[in-house]
Amino acid sequence: MGYKIAWFCIPAHGHTNPTLGIVKEMVAARAKELGAGEMLLSGEKSEIVTVLDKVLNHLQYKEAAIRISKSFKESGGAVRAKEFLESLDAGIKM
Repeated sequence: MGYKIAWFCIPAHGHTNPTLGIVKEMVAARAKELGAGEMLLSGEKSEIVTVLDKVLNHLQYKEAAIRISKSFKESGGAVRAKEFLESLDAGIKM
């Protein structure tokens, strides 16, 4: 069974994490750089509709998302990421 997946980095408002805006911009920029997404500049309804249409109707976005997914899996995925982060934590002395 095939799945259609769209990856969006939508602005979140009211969050107390001061780095959220920076992380949002970095993730959105990287998704665009890799060809798997587009950045929303205003978040206006018309912009969202335009970007959705573009991302869902152009094959290169799906191909890029598949390529990224494959690279995540080949590198060990979430399990390996967790292990790596835990190994960093193990080396930190408080």
